[in-house]
Amino acid sequence: YVTRRTAPTRQAHAQMILVQNSPTASGDGSSGGASTPMESVETQMTMMQDQEMARRALAHLTDAGNTPDEIGVNAVQLNDAIDVENPRDTNLIDLFVKGKSPDQAVLLAQGICQSFMTWKKEIAQRNAEEFMTNLEVRANRAKVELDNAEQAELAFRKAHQIIDAAAQSSALLSQSTATDAQVQDLNQQL
Repeated sequence: YVTRRTAPTRQAHAQMILVQNSPTASGDGSSGGASTPMESVETQMTMMQDQEMARRALAHLTDAGNTPDEIGVNAVQLNDAIDVENPRDTNLIDLFVKGKSPDQAVLLAQGICQSFMTWKKEIAQRNAEEFMTNLEVRANRAKVELDNAEQAELAFRKAHQIIDAAAQSSALLSQSTATDAQVQDLNQQL
């Protein structure tokens, strides 16, 4: 029988609403495009409990001007102080953060929430940039394919002596108009 006296802890609670964006379809698999699947709530909960999230939260708090004494934990301790839950059938994440004081718990919870939102924005920005790059590559590929097809059509027309009906009818119309003008000039002279 062992009795331990532990330091009192306080807990802060934050609730985040996860906005599920549509997947970014950057093409069908046959043209080299990929699609970015939506992240599940479970995936995002795992992200919040990741060691990288704790590191980011501490960096955010430090960049915001908080002193190491105000923060009071390292990344491992912060990671251990986090508990994340998802209320059933919701896109909510409940974040519980333990601290030595209520102020520290709130500070850490805010740091985690802000860092999570920043991280999600960075991921979305990177996905958008990849999507745009993929679109540019596909557009350039389509231009090259169109040029090649036009060259092949032109070569086929020349090889088989096929005329361009639209161009020929335009030329005949111009010639007919010119002939009509000459006839009218001759009639006026007579």
